[in-house]
Amino acid sequence: MAPVDVALPAPKTDEKGRFATTGLKPGQFTVAARRSPKEPWTVSDPISIGADAVVKLPTVATLTLRPSRKVAKAIEKPRLKVFPSHEDDPFALLGMLAPLELGDRVEVLEGGVLRVRELCVGEYRLVVDCVGHATVQELIELKQDQTATIELVPEATASVLVTDSQR
Repeated sequence: MAPVDVALPAPKTDEKGRFATTGLKPGQFTVAARRSPKEPWTVSDPISIGADAVVKLPTVATLTLRPSRKVAKAIEKPRLKVFPSHEDDPFALLGMLAPLELGDRVEVLEGGVLRVRELCVGEYRLVVDCVGHATVQELIELKQDQTATIELVPEATASVLVTDSQR
């Protein structure tokens, strides 16, 4: 059952994805639906009162990330952030997007393999890090269940001094 909103909160759908609502004024309305509170809303185009409204939620898939390392170092505490993004998204490049709420949809498997279930198909920027390795970013277009490889490299250290203009 999916939570649904028709300008005002509406009942949850039944097991077939259907619901009815009353109290709308004549004209058109839009419907917003999502699988869970952690998912983005899917919003319909305006629909005329009396017409059947159909909202198609995006297809979901499973993404499995296998680490490939240039250093023979154990993979400890792998962490993953997933951002909806495309290659030249300025907000993602500037770090202004919030990552998706993945919650219990992420599993850490043997060997540092990460599996994300129920991820909507689309374009994503993945940020992966783990102890002793540099943080890496990878762009991916998820079209169906798939496995991708993330190249992990040893971490490096940089020393930085920040001063004001008076020094």
